[in-house]
Amino acid sequence: TTSVLSHSRTFALSHFMPPAAPEVRFVRALAAGILREGEDRAALAAEAALRDFLANEKSLVLEVQFTGFARRGEQVGGVHPLFLKAAAQLIVLRVNRVGFTADAGEAELRVLFDALSRPAAELPEEGVVGLLRERAPQGVFLSTSAGDVYRPERAEEPAPPAAPLAEAPEPT
Repeated sequence: TTSVLSHSRTFALSHFMPPAAPEVRFVRALAAGILREGEDRAALAAEAALRDFLANEKSLVLEVQFTGFARRGEQVGGVHPLFLKAAAQLIVLRVNRVGFTADAGEAELRVLFDALSRPAAELPEEGVVGLLRERAPQGVFLSTSAGDVYRPERAEEPAPPAAPLAEAPEPT
């Protein structure tokens, strides 16, 4: 009866726990995408969590640490084995910061996950930044400990509409 009582308490406590914050859900999906665990669902889950987070914020910037990921100096999601493995992969690639804006959708996140999941030997000479420059995902920002930075090219501003041509008077 003790194990049944203990199990029912655990269930009762977990049943009433609040859902994870969007940034924690995002880091969970980011880590899964980097480690190629559930790749198909990872980009969708990351996009949904990012949308939820960006409902109240302009961008999400994560610092890569040996203990996982941090936002504004605070650990995101605690120390979790999945986060540790993903952060270790990014440290090997020398990535120290990654950021996201509302322009990052599922396709852009898939490009990022693919780039960050590769061994360094499979990347171009310029590393992960070089690969991102080739593929140009929007809404994704990344910096490395070597000082390399990936920022998407800004879309050209559309030219203002031309002023209507004044009609020339007809010759008489």
